[in-house]
Amino acid sequence: MESGYPLQIIPRECYSQSIDLGMLLNVNPFLRVSRRIDGNIKDLVLVVGGVRVLSVNAFQSSVARLSVNLSGAKFNARRHIYYRPIDASIFDSWDGRSLIRDFSGKYEIISQCFPVYYRVRDFLDFPLKQDMTFNHQKEFDGFVANLPANKRENEYIQQFNKGKKLFFDVKKSVNHMPTYCNYWHVELNVFSFNDDFNPIEPGVSSGTCKRILKHLKTDFLTKKVSFCHFSLPILPFFYRNDRVSMRLRHFFLSMSLRKMEE
Repeated sequence: MESGYPLQIIPRECYSQSIDLGMLLNVNPFLRVSRRIDGNIKDLVLVVGGVRVLSVNAFQSSVARLSVNLSGAKFNARRHIYYRPIDASIFDSWDGRSLIRDFSGKYEIISQCFPVYYRVRDFLDFPLKQDMTFNHQKEFDGFVANLPANKRENEYIQQFNKGKKLFFDVKKSVNHMPTYCNYWHVELNVFSFNDDFNPIEPGVSSGTCKRILKHLKTDFLTKKVSFCHFSLPILPFFYRNDRVSMRLRHFFLSMSLRKMEE
C-alpha cells in the first residue's frame, strides 16, 4: 500500500475522457472489472457445492449503478482498493481537462476489505429478467401502450393472461465513468424493461426495479464472482489521447464495424 493516495490511478492530460469499452471488449473478450468488498473474507466467502461464492451480506448498499474498477491497466485491485474517497468533489465525473493532485484529507483507508472480480462479458450475457403480473386487461393494455415501439411486437406481450407472470429481458450496460480520484472507475447498470435510456438508480421505490436488483445481487454478483486477480493487459492506445492512439482506435473501430457487417 502506498504511503499517500495512489496518483497512478488518477486521470492525466494525455488520457481520453472516456474509454470505448465496447471496442475494448471486442479486442479483449476476457476483460474484467474488480470491486472492493468491505469486511472479513472469512465471513463473506462461502463454499457451495465445492465452489466459492459471496454471501449476500457482501452487498449492504444498493447494487444499482454499481461501482467497479477496470482491470488490466493502472488500477491494481490488490493495492488500490483500500483507498476510499470521503470528499464528494474528488468523486465527481472527470471533465477531461482539469486535474486534482492533492488528496490530503479527501480519502480514508479501509483496512478490512478484499477484491473480487467479474468478467464484463459474463455480466452483459447474463439472462437477467424482469417479471410482471397483470390482473386486469386495462392494466396490461396500459403497460403495452407505454412500451417503446420496438418492444411492442415481442411474442410474450401479445396475449393477456390474468395473474400469470410475464418475463422480460433486462438491458445491461457497462460504462466507463472516470472520476477525479480514479480514472479506471466503471459502472455496471441495469434498466427496467420499458426504459432503455435511464438505468435503475439507488433508492428506487418501484417494486419491479427492486426485484431486478435483487436478482442481480443473488443470481449474478454473489455467484458469478472470481477471486483470481489475473487480467489481460489493456494496451495504452485504448485510453491515451495522442494522435497515434486515436488512429489505432479508429482502425480497431473500423475493423469491428466490418466484422459486424459480415
